[in-house]
Amino acid sequence: MGSEQNKEVVRRFIEEGLNHGDLDRVADVFDPSYTNYMLGAPMDLAGAKQALAQFQAAFPDMQETIEEMVAEGEWVAVRETFAGTHQGEFNGIAPTGKRVAVQAQTFFRVRAGKIVEDRPLVDMLAMMQQLGAIPSAGQG
Repeated sequence: MGSEQNKEVVRRFIEEGLNHGDLDRVADVFDPSYTNYMLGAPMDLAGAKQALAQFQAAFPDMQETIEEMVAEGEWVAVRETFAGTHQGEFNGIAPTGKRVAVQAQTFFRVRAGKIVEDRPLVDMLAMMQQLGAIPSAGQG
């Protein structure tokens, strides 16, 4: 598959899977060897579904907006914005009702129309600052 087709696979994963909080909606985009590297230790699809469920519980209105997408060969790089309202516990932080919007970048590897791996990097410092768990610069 070409770069444009790989971008379409990733776009579908984000817009139809992540933004609906249901990876089963896009089960056909995952290679059986799919691995996610978000939390340090590699996760298979079941682990990724569990992590998504935790985010969905904390931010039930979460949305990822694709800002930019670049592809070369089997790699697709995405710059995205994660936004949602903190309505459930997140990393031990009780719900604050605060709206967050943070940047993220993810590298996806797509082979034969299937996502083989993704390596997201979310600006967790900005998220913790927006939730009030960590002071922002200048707040003392």
